[in-house]
Amino acid sequence: MLISLNWLKDYVDVQVDVTTLAERLTLAGNEVNRIHEQDVDFEGVVVAEIKGLRPLPGSTKNQIASVSAGPTVADVVTGAWNLAVGDRVPYAVPGSRLNDRRIETKSFLGVPSAGMLCSAVELGLGEDAAGILILDQGATPGEDLRRLYPRDTILELEIKSNRPDLLCHLGIAREVGALFNLSVKEPTSSKPRVADARDLVRIDAPDGCRRFVGRLVTGVTVAPSPPWMQARLRAAGVRPISNVVDITNYVMLEAGQPMHAFDYLRLKDGRVVVRRAREGEEIACLDGKARRLTSHDMVAPTAPSRRGQQRFSWRQPPGSPDQSGARRARSACARRHHPGSRRG
Repeated sequence: MLISLNWLKDYVDVQVDVTTLAERLTLAGNEVNRIHEQDVDFEGVVVAEIKGLRPLPGSTKNQIASVSAGPTVADVVTGAWNLAVGDRVPYAVPGSRLNDRRIETKSFLGVPSAGMLCSAVELGLGEDAAGILILDQGATPGEDLRRLYPRDTILELEIKSNRPDLLCHLGIAREVGALFNLSVKEPTSSKPRVADARDLVRIDAPDGCRRFVGRLVTGVTVAPSPPWMQARLRAAGVRPISNVVDITNYVMLEAGQPMHAFDYLRLKDGRVVVRRAREGEEIACLDGKARRLTSHDMVAPTAPSRRGQQRFSWRQPPGSPDQSGARRARSACARRHHPGSRRG
């Protein structure tokens, strides 16, 4: 279990140094196997806004992005095509540094390129090298990108099977509070207005799953999560995908409650049916691979894809265009799975 010290401090006021914290947790039976500092390795990278896009003369693979990180506009040649006017992106200005690489102005087919726009992998913030990292619209042009991804200390804990309550940041915060006699600040949330309840779930195999609950959320726009959430997910070892997927992972890492988000428009008859998988049934997973199931597996499928495979959660196929726009999402969580059943 990876615990972010920055995240942990939201719930408990840790005053001791990280070494003492790790020792006390270990003596309490929660062994800390490793402590490491997580920090970005770049300088001079700022937030920029895309002001315009136009083709690079003589090239079919590159385009020219006009970007602004302040009062002036600069032209940057990029091979990425996931950009749109108004996007906020990381901009390595001339003279900046990415790891051991110094960024300068270069020419492409006779067109000067003042610096470069950066992907997540070039910044060391993820594994996605397919396009430029799109930042939250709230990011301020000209802002140092390091402010959006602050330095953090990560504790790697070995959680024993009899302490599942510690498989989240709140659980560790409560443990730290007990060890150091500190109060814990539980997260608060406003109670949403709930319309007439809909029949969103049907459980066909109560012997495998006794309880599965959901709520319909309308007016959802699929977009990247804000940088602070992406930073926390990465600190906990989870790759950010989109705001809809990320919030379910965030809740799991914060409170220990696994969740899924479904696209309501893709649900057959507008509800999820929890059942046992049919022998040999296939699912299309988030990593793009198909996996074959057995009748011991529990599934909560949505509508079948063209290949006859079942889709099980909100997903965007790799390489597909961004599915932005107002949509309806359905969040769900399951409890009391039979220990002999596997979930898909």
